[in-house]
Amino acid sequence: MLIKKTLLFLFWLVLGLNNAYALALNKDLQKIVKDGKLTVAFVTNPPSPYVSFDDAHQLQGFDVELANQIAQALDVKLEPVYAADFNAAIAMVANKQAELVISNITRTYERGKYVLFSRPYNTGYLTVIESRTNATATDITRNNMINKYNQSGYIIGVQEGTVFSDVVKEYFPLATIASYKDDKQILLDISAKKINAAITDNVVGKSLVRKFPELSLSVTTTKVKDWGLEDAIVMNMDDLYLLYWINLFLEIHEQDGSLKRMRAHYFDSNKVVQK
Repeated sequence: MLIKKTLLFLFWLVLGLNNAYALALNKDLQKIVKDGKLTVAFVTNPPSPYVSFDDAHQLQGFDVELANQIAQALDVKLEPVYAADFNAAIAMVANKQAELVISNITRTYERGKYVLFSRPYNTGYLTVIESRTNATATDITRNNMINKYNQSGYIIGVQEGTVFSDVVKEYFPLATIASYKDDKQILLDISAKKINAAITDNVVGKSLVRKFPELSLSVTTTKVKDWGLEDAIVMNMDDLYLLYWINLFLEIHEQDGSLKRMRAHYFDSNKVVQK
C-alpha cells in the first residue's frame, strides 16, 4: 500500500505541475488514468508460469500478477487482450491496440526498431530441448551449443512468433528452422528424432515438459548457463513518460524484494506447473 501511494504521489505531483510542457509529456499516462483502464496484451500459448489460464479460465501467472500490480498502482482496471504469438503482441502495441505487452518478451535490436522496452524485470536463460539419447552435458555453454547444432542438415524447432527464430538465423545459420504452433508437437518430433532439438526460454521449456509427463522420459531440457534472456515490458514508441513511470515502478519493486518473491513463487523448479 505504501508503494502504491508513493507511485501515485509521484505521478500526481508531476501531473499537477502548472506547466504546459509537463502536461504534454504526461499525455500518455493521462489517457490511461482518464480512461480508467490499462490495456495489456498477453500471449497464452504456450501456457507457462508467465501467463496461462486456470481451470476456471481466469488468467494467472507471473506476468499477469505484475500487470495487475501496475494497474492497481495507477488506480485503473486491467483490461487484458490476447495475441496469437509474441510478434503479434508487439505489433498490437506498435499499432496502439494495447498500451503494454507483459508476456515474457525478450529485448532484441530488431524489436527495438518498432517499440520501447522497459528495464528488465526478469532474466531467464536460453534452454535446449533434446531427446534424452542425444542430451547435451548439463554444463552447456553458448559455444558448446553453437558448435553442436550449427550444422547443415540439423533441424531446430521453435515456437512460431517467438524471438527464437531470429536466434537460430543469427547463431545457427547452417541449421534449418522448424516453426510450430502446437507445443506438444515439438516434443513429439524431438522424441521421434524428426528434429534435432528445440530452443526456448528455460522456464517455458521446463513447464512444457512437465505439461506432458508421458513424454518426459524421452525428452529433456538443458539450460545454457551463459546465454541470458532479458524479459521487459513493451510499449509504443510515443509513450516516453509511460516508459519512465514503468521503469520507476520496476525499480521500486526490485529494491523492496517484491519481484524476487514473485520469481520464487512462480519459477520455483519444485512447483507443479499449470496444465
